[in-house]
Amino acid sequence: MSRSQRCVLHLIDTGGPGGAETIFLNLVRGLGERGWRCIPVVPERDWLYEEVTASGFEALELHALRAFDIAYLHRLRKVIREQRVDVVQTHLLGSSVYGTLACLGTGVPVVSTFHGRPDIPETDRLRALKTRILRRSDNRVVCVSESLRQYFVRRGHLDEQARVIPNGVELASSRTPAASNLRETLHLAPTTPLLGAIGNVRASKGYHVLLQAFATVRATIPEARLVIAGQYHGSLGDHLLELRARLGLDDAVTFLGFRDDVREILEAIDVFVLSSLDEGFSLATVQAMASAVPVVATRSGGPEEIIGDSKAAVLVEPGDATSLARAVIELLTDREQARALGAAARRRVEGRYSLERMLDAYEELYREALSARSSPSLRPATKTSSRMLR
Repeated sequence: MSRSQRCVLHLIDTGGPGGAETIFLNLVRGLGERGWRCIPVVPERDWLYEEVTASGFEALELHALRAFDIAYLHRLRKVIREQRVDVVQTHLLGSSVYGTLACLGTGVPVVSTFHGRPDIPETDRLRALKTRILRRSDNRVVCVSESLRQYFVRRGHLDEQARVIPNGVELASSRTPAASNLRETLHLAPTTPLLGAIGNVRASKGYHVLLQAFATVRATIPEARLVIAGQYHGSLGDHLLELRARLGLDDAVTFLGFRDDVREILEAIDVFVLSSLDEGFSLATVQAMASAVPVVATRSGGPEEIIGDSKAAVLVEPGDATSLARAVIELLTDREQARALGAAARRRVEGRYSLERMLDAYEELYREALSARSSPSLRPATKTSSRMLR
């Protein structure tokens, strides 16, 4: 088949910024560059809408007003029919349900991607019905890590046939010694030890543990500084600011808010820290590794799968502030070890988590779905369909 004749409609519940929205954006851009016709459908004019349109795509703005919004479903089905969509790619639970229902009876296959445990919330009163719709359909369901797939399968949310396609990142050039604008903004010398964490403030990120660990780091390395990049607001954000003050870290910890210059942040920091209590994958960890930044992360699901049995990062138990602090201190005081860790991390990403490998895997899955649509006998057997796409 000719890729230029194939159309993918991309659908997501949220407007970002965040990990799922970044993968949505990377799929739209990457598949578009490979010749697919991509139609991004976003719920509002938020970060994702701006990024998609800035990349040269015409985004459709559609949003559901309530659960099982029939009017929204009809509008979506009309777009699929009028645009002659070949594949619908969804992210998160709500859009996966709508995408599935919109494609019923059309022969259009749906690929649904789940990025973390919150994607299928235990508190959703309609969760059982929604996941039943996914399980009864001919969807191809993707999880971004094997640990996430197993988590959802154990709880009966997804079937064993769910696939794994790890998120991929763009492989930037190696880190340069050039001065960072971030350090200049913070009035930090090039030699000031600087830790960094990237990710929107949520309970699962364990930033309270990170602040406690950093207080211990400062007791050994008083000049150390910490930056946390990501949206923060509400009671959790207020609690973290209060904890920062209580620990005496107001002058040492900076909450940067949302930043779209992740690469610049990674150029500036000496160690990347992931303090999550649970993670479906952790795109930020892979981005840090791709930039050869030494990583300290928790065994929170996705990170230990990313690292595997390699020596590409230091892993500690979630919620253990003491171990987290000890690992950070070791890397800040042993720069040779830190450089070796960063180099190993870069090699790990090059071999397994590049954006090109992710795009290859999704293209393979789309072709399989399209072939199965025209030739049902070509569908893979259940016993092999849960294999990881590498």
